[in-house]
Amino acid sequence: MAFIQKLHKGLMSLRLPLQYLSILCLAANETDKSHRSMVKQMLAANINRRREYLRQNSVANSLYLFIFVLRTL
Repeated sequence: MAFIQKLHKGLMSLRLPLQYLSILCLAANETDKSHRSMVKQMLAANINRRREYLRQNSVANSLYLFIFVLRTL
């Protein structure tokens, strides 16, 4: 469980790439229901964090790209 918690911490800080999120899916084979539900909550929290990050930064990136294109004209 210590590995899962470190993995969750790295994913929540957005220091690990999206591919590492799939490691949490391996917990579906866990026999202990409390661990499985905890990992399910971690997975949902990570997905929501990444969605929110994309919402906030895609607008900023689009604006930056638009300004860059205008400068080159």
